[in-house]
Amino acid sequence: STSSPSSSSTSVETPVETLKSYLSELLNNHNAKRALHGVSDLVWDEEVYQYAKSFADAYSCPADGMLSHSDGSYGENLAAGFSSAASVVDAWYEEIQYYNFNNPGFSMATGHFTQLVWASTDKLGCAYKDCNTIYGRYVVCNYSPPGNVIGHFAANV
Repeated sequence: STSSPSSSSTSVETPVETLKSYLSELLNNHNAKRALHGVSDLVWDEEVYQYAKSFADAYSCPADGMLSHSDGSYGENLAAGFSSAASVVDAWYEEIQYYNFNNPGFSMATGHFTQLVWASTDKLGCAYKDCNTIYGRYVVCNYSPPGNVIGHFAANV
């Protein structure tokens, strides 16, 4: 028995220009949010990008949209189910509402936000995979040096 590629494939190829545009939007949106906190822009880093890309490429596109971290040496934010680069970064940034600037520290509810604006992080690499599930696009952003370092929140957020 045979099946058509469209029914057996779990990912969709993306034209290079679309890829570059989307990744550029992710970088620009990160830097717009960081500017609100007076921290320097992130720069795109090819090595960090290749790490993110290999992790995104290996994503199995589960039907439940389950996200699991790579547990590598970079900081990492993951997302699925957002239609645009801006909406991905906005979702991470919206965790600011749960962050207590009077008692800085790590929380599962604010980890995406704190990594996004972490002052000493200066390199970014993001990648994505389009899945044929209700969650659609899976996004991985990796950061170097990593943020969310215990004992350093007051100086970096």
